[in-house]
Amino acid sequence: MKAPDNSEAMVCRTRRLAALRRLMQEESLTGVLINGRVHTLWFSGFSGTESYLLITPDEQYILTDSRYLEQAGQQAPEFELIDATSGHLPATCNLITELELTRLGMESAALSYGESIFVKENCPQVEPVPLGSELSNLRRIKDNLELRNLRQAFALADEGFRRTLPFIKAGRTEKEIAATLEYNMRMLGADGSSFTTIVASGTRGALPHGVATDKRIEPGEGITIDFGALYAGYHSDLTRTVFLGEPSAEMRKIYEIVLKAQLHCQNNLRADMTGKEGDELARKVIEDAGYGRYFRHSTGHSLGLEVHESPSLSPNNPDPLPAGILITVEPGIYIPGLGGVRIEDTVILSEDGVTSLTELPKELLILPT
Repeated sequence: MKAPDNSEAMVCRTRRLAALRRLMQEESLTGVLINGRVHTLWFSGFSGTESYLLITPDEQYILTDSRYLEQAGQQAPEFELIDATSGHLPATCNLITELELTRLGMESAALSYGESIFVKENCPQVEPVPLGSELSNLRRIKDNLELRNLRQAFALADEGFRRTLPFIKAGRTEKEIAATLEYNMRMLGADGSSFTTIVASGTRGALPHGVATDKRIEPGEGITIDFGALYAGYHSDLTRTVFLGEPSAEMRKIYEIVLKAQLHCQNNLRADMTGKEGDELARKVIEDAGYGRYFRHSTGHSLGLEVHESPSLSPNNPDPLPAGILITVEPGIYIPGLGGVRIEDTVILSEDGVTSLTELPKELLILPT
């Protein structure tokens, strides 16, 4: 997929900064200090590992050291670049004082206790205002540039998985399968894996987050593979459970129940449902089949620059789901001593239904031994 030109990225970042400034006005903030990598990338386009953004109602600054000055200038041309090689936080505090900022929003999830104390001691005029969900909520609805990056991340994951299926044979280890899948995604153009790839076979399939081990695959076993590709900072996330040879009657039954729950939820999910109602669409199918106690996690979560973002499909989420969000639909059944099944797609939610970002088939797949 062709990468977006810089002018398109700049337009998107201008809109994001405008949304932040509306938040600043609502909260009566004279500035916002950003140092988390996710929000730094989202607001500025800078992907370096150490920097601070300082955003005021009229200006925006990026402070970084000599390792990243050229990179920051290229990736974040809308920001005034300040050399902070002598010390990131001291230089930031000097700028805060110079600009006479008082009520300052601070990224609470990223700023450490020590950094907060430093700002308090060196900028006594500042009233710190913690910003948590106020910032992440700005990223809930993805813009067109983000959706293009996400679609590419899912396309890379889909094709990487297809290319890995012929490698799955009796005697292969879970680690070998995970490594082959990750290699295939990278060779197709992914920047990396979204997270540590899960490959859980046989009885290990009862572990919802069973990362790959040296266990060798045996005929008749189910293999749950939860994986994703990273592209331009954006994560895909999907799961398939396949079988090496004919599964047992009980595992086949469990697969069909999970598939029914996944399809029922995905086909009936709508914007303005609560997260709890969306979760119930899948959970009730599994409960009605008598396996409710073996479904041990929420049905889904949003994602983007982070693998897990809000909102969620969860019994604990009473809030309506807004149109335009991405959400995973990933019910599962996990039975200790037997194994497990999870099937996961990611969809874009609208008032009329969903659009899936995953093109892999979900019907029971039996691989030759």
